[in-house]
Order: sequence, then C-alpha cells, then structure tokens
Amino acid sequence: MGWLSTWSYQLILCFQLLLLHSLTHSKLCSHDQASALIHFKQLFTYSPLYGSCAAIHPPDQKLKNWKEDTDCCSWGGVTCDMDTGHVTGLDLTCEGLNGTIPSNTTLFLLPYLQVLRLSYNPRVIGAFPEFNSSNPLEVLDVSFTGLSGRLPNSIGNLKSMTELNLQGCNFIGSIPASLGNLTKLTDLIISFNNFSSCIPPSLSNLRSVRTLALEDNHFVGTIPEIFVNLTQLSHLDLSGNQLSGPIPSSLSGLSNLEYFDLSGNSLNGTIPSSISELVKLDTISVSSNYLSGNLEPYMFAKLTNLRNLDLSSNNLSGNLEPYLFAKLTNLEQLDLSSNNFNGNLEPYVFANLTNLYCLDLSNNSLSSTSTTKVTSSFEALCNLERLKLSHNKIHGKIPKWMGDLGKDSLISLNLSHNFLTGGIEKLPWKNLNFLDLRAVTACDGAVASSNSRRGQAGVQ
Repeated sequence: MGWLSTWSYQLILCFQLLLLHSLTHSKLCSHDQASALIHFKQLFTYSPLYGSCAAIHPPDQKLKNWKEDTDCCSWGGVTCDMDTGHVTGLDLTCEGLNGTIPSNTTLFLLPYLQVLRLSYNPRVIGAFPEFNSSNPLEVLDVSFTGLSGRLPNSIGNLKSMTELNLQGCNFIGSIPASLGNLTKLTDLIISFNNFSSCIPPSLSNLRSVRTLALEDNHFVGTIPEIFVNLTQLSHLDLSGNQLSGPIPSSLSGLSNLEYFDLSGNSLNGTIPSSISELVKLDTISVSSNYLSGNLEPYMFAKLTNLRNLDLSSNNLSGNLEPYLFAKLTNLEQLDLSSNNFNGNLEPYVFANLTNLYCLDLSNNSLSSTSTTKVTSSFEALCNLERLKLSHNKIHGKIPKWMGDLGKDSLISLNLSHNFLTGGIEKLPWKNLNFLDLRAVTACDGAVASSNSRRGQAGVQ
C-alpha cells in the first residue's frame, strides 16, 4: 500500500501549492477604490422594503459590513479581479437603500468597474454623472430606483456597454443621440420613464441590440423606420405609448425578432402581411389599438414557433378563415376579443391547436346555431382551460358538443350575453370552477350544479 501513501502525499502537496499560488496572486483592493466605496456607503441609510422584491430578495444590508482597513474584495456585493485586486463589480439589488447619489459621485467612475447593479432601491435618488471615454462599464442596471434628470450625452462614451436598464426611473427629456454609439448593446430597457420626445434616428446605429423595451413612456408620432436597421433585435417592446399610423411593413426585416409588443398605442390601418416573415416570433401583441380590416387567410402560416397571439381590442373584422391558425400547432394563448369578427365558427379554425389553453373570442359578432357542426373545432382542444364566448350572437340551445370540450382540463367557461335558450342538464367538466351564463334564457332546462366529486362550478 506504499504507492497509496505516496499518491496521497502528492495530492496534498498539490493542494498546498494551489493555495499558495492563490494567496500570492490575489491582491487586496487598492486604497483609492476602497475609499470610494466607503464614501458611497456614507450616502445611505436603510429603509424597509415591501412587496415582491423583499420577498424574493430580502435585503441583507451588505453596506453595514463594509469596514475600513479590511479588504474590500471581501465585502458583500463587491466583486474583484483576484489577480489585480481591482473592483470590477458591485451588486446592491434590493438593499433598501435610502439616500441621494450626487452627480459628482466617483462610484460610476471606478476605473475598473464593469458591472453596477442598484436596481429595486426606490428611495435612491439623484442623477447620472458625466461618463468619460475610458469608462469600462459593461452592465448598468438602475431599474426601479428614483434616479431622474436627463441622460447625459456622455452616456455614449460607454462603448463597452452590453446591458443598460433604466426601467421604472424618472428620467426626462429626449434620448441622447450619443446612445447610438453603444454598438455592443444586447439589452436596452428604458421603459416606465418620462421621456418626452420622439425616438431619435441615432438609435439606428445600435446594430447589435437584441432587447429594446420602450413601453409606457410618452413617445408620440409614428413608428420610426430606424428599427429596420436593428437586425439583431430579439425583443421589441413599444407598448403603452402614443404611437400612431400604420405598422411599417419594413419591420419584416427584423428576422431575429422573438417578442413583438405594440399594444396600448393608437396604431391604425391593417396588420401587414409581411409580419409572416418574422418566423422566429414567440409572442405578438397588438392589442388596444385601432387596427382594422380582415386577417388574410395565410397571414400566420409561417409563424410555427408562435405561442402567444393577442389581437384584442381593435377594429378587426371579417370571418375567421378555416386555415388562418392551422399551422400554429405550438399556440398556447389566443385572444381575438373585442373586435368585429363575424360569421359562423367554422369547424377547422381551431382544430390543430392542441396546445391551446386559453381562447378568448368574446365581444365579437360570431354566431353558432345549435345545428352548426363545430365539434371538430373544439374536440381537439384537449388542453383548453379557459374559453370565453360571451357577448357574441350565438343562437339556440347550448350545443351538445360543449359537453365534449375539455372534459379533464376546462376550468372556466363564459357563454354570457348571447342568444342562447335552454341550459345544461349536467355539467360534464371535472375541474370546472367558473361558469357564466348570465343573460341566457333557460326556458326548457335548468343549469345543474356539479357534484362534489367534480368540484363546484360558480354559476353566474
């Protein structure tokens, strides 16, 4: 067994050498960087945090453990380059900080700082400093803080920036043209602020951007053509603004787009057929606009990756063509509510949507008499959990095919405000807990409550 002892000795010696190498090659952070962090600490007190941030990421008051004459590389939230001792990262997310960051703070200007996260500290106020061209910042996340003021033009000096998140702050004024210099950006999120002007053409220089979220600002005017140059975009969110005019067909050039949200604007015109070229799309929402016209029969045929489609609250009209959604076999949520769709529910419209769990057709002019054969449309929806058909023009008795719909999956069914006569003698759905039959004339049959074995349906 002598060879085993020799092997053990060599292994221990190897670990000792590695430890010695680590100790001799890791350096304490410099006095200047430690002093800058201590100065930053002195700006703040702590306040209790509430809501999801406190529940998910309880503050551990990292700053209270920052002590002078100790290695700042060992302080909570601080990351260092272990070879040089330089401070390269600072993460104080959800720390309950309360105080003002002066515009002349040196925190943003630490010479080697690459990552700075101060998000979810709503009582941190102040403004951005001027940034110099040698600044190495790659990630700057001050989302859901109280930072305000105008973005300085010098923000364009952050040439190494890959992620900029200003969501939920109080920044005002126009987006500086210099932002177009940040060609390495992969994530740009500036939503929920008070930017007041149109998006400048300089944003067209952000050719490497993958995520751009501008929702709930005060942008006005039409959707600018500058987005056609952002060919690396995977996430485009312009929701909750005051954009008007048509959806540019040129957006079809964003071939890497996966998330596309234009909801809550004042867009008009038709949905361009060129949207079919965005074959990587996972989610489309154009809800709450003034879009009109018919949906072309094969408009969505190429969008086989689509999981969420929301066209609700517009002025769209016409029949739901039999093959409109036939290729969307991965679709999980489909919302066509509050439009002007009409005609009978055709049997093949939804037949291939086997993954669909939420279908909202409410507030339209759709009809389906008791003799209309729509069984094959809905029998295939074996995963359907929620179906809304309220406020349509469905006449006659509640169709018998309804009993075959989602026997094991359906939990919510709304048939209210139609022209139905008669009720359901027995509820066939095992897990139904919401059934709305308001404004249904039950003249030849009562709606029976489900038994306890199948749960209780709330009939309204």
